[in-house]
Amino acid sequence: MMIPLLLLFLLHGSAAFFFEYLQNVHSWQVTPICQEGERFPGETCETFLQCRHGQIREHKCPNGLGYSERLRECSREIPCQNRVCRNSEKTVALDKNGKVVCDFYFSCEKNDWRHYRCPQGTVFDPKAKECLLGRCKDEREDGYGVPPEEPPVPFGVPRTDDLGIELAEYIARSCDGKTLIADRHDCRRFWRCSSSGFFVSGICVEGTVYSHRKRRCVRGNQCENDQVCPAGEFLPSDVCGEYKFCYKNEWTSGFCDHNMSFMNGTCGPQYCKKYSADLNYASRVDCRHGDVKPSFSDWVTYQFCYYGKWQQRECPANHFFDREILRCVRAPSSPPTLPPPPTCYNGEFRPIPNDPNQYEECQNNEWRRRYCPYGLTFRNGYCVEDQQLPTTCVEREGQANYRTVPHDCNSFYQCAQGRWMKRPCAAGTVWNERISVCDHARNVPRCNYDALIKL
Repeated sequence: MMIPLLLLFLLHGSAAFFFEYLQNVHSWQVTPICQEGERFPGETCETFLQCRHGQIREHKCPNGLGYSERLRECSREIPCQNRVCRNSEKTVALDKNGKVVCDFYFSCEKNDWRHYRCPQGTVFDPKAKECLLGRCKDEREDGYGVPPEEPPVPFGVPRTDDLGIELAEYIARSCDGKTLIADRHDCRRFWRCSSSGFFVSGICVEGTVYSHRKRRCVRGNQCENDQVCPAGEFLPSDVCGEYKFCYKNEWTSGFCDHNMSFMNGTCGPQYCKKYSADLNYASRVDCRHGDVKPSFSDWVTYQFCYYGKWQQRECPANHFFDREILRCVRAPSSPPTLPPPPTCYNGEFRPIPNDPNQYEECQNNEWRRRYCPYGLTFRNGYCVEDQQLPTTCVEREGQANYRTVPHDCNSFYQCAQGRWMKRPCAAGTVWNERISVCDHARNVPRCNYDALIKL
């Protein structure tokens, strides 16, 4: 049907009306002029718009072909016939010879395939299902590129849905700028600071791994097996002021003293609005951010808790998930037989019936009793503020007779004469919850992070 261009100007106020079909704003520079012969994608897969004699004419591709935005013509590379897809699904784009076109991809929207181009300087990674920093090389048959030797720090194209969660308002901001840190489970993965102040998960382009020392993806395809974590590396929590850091090849929990926040790998100078997880957040998540569980059915997949939601992840090719150190490592020549599940996996939590202040944490595949700090109660993996907790207590022996003070290493609570009494530690010492005494700070890693990372 012929549509006078002047009429469309009057209706829409701009010659850019026909660009509403161009969904990928990263790859198009809009020119508000109808030039003879210009073509644009139509409303459906098999239609396109063409400018003829100052008018826009709609055309339909023949025999089920689709309109290719890249080729500017009808092509078999656009699967319009019998297309069935799930919303948000993504897949590679193929050329006429069936080879991958590295900087184009398909995305399913409203159960229909749409053709997109990656932003300049990125390529579509078929495993990550997103555009990653890289370049196309014609000689590569598989079609996707690798980063240059000295690129800017590579990461996935930022999106507004980086977190993919509904409860972002309750999660502590823990970074600003361009901070990057390694992922403790998979050497291809890393954490980058998003514009919203959260660390979000990223993945290196195929054929590269993330270097903790260089803070970027480098060429390689094997994860090192000789360590659980890089010394001094940190992992922020979704709770303000809490974190994990690598000490003597183990991940150790810590918190900032005096209710300071944990930002960019250090405590302060800002302060937390609260010293515990929000009850609304703890009650609505499926798991605690950062928790991980191996698969029961194979060696290569595992479950990772990403801001309260379980995600299935897969180790790189020729790697398997080590259930002891919870990390992808190089696979042996013949993978061992899957063992029976242990009593628990390191990092798991579970409540203790009829005692909301206590819980159990899995350590070395065994359940160990733990206590929430004074004034907090255990809820779904978190210690949260509870105004209903009684201030009275029954004197007991050992650790059960003491409680830590939230975000305060220099004091503790002791049950004395039926009430919880706050006590200070002597100058130069901090509370050691493990042995229930005030101890030298060097013996209490969770209260000495800033000093330990300088060793």
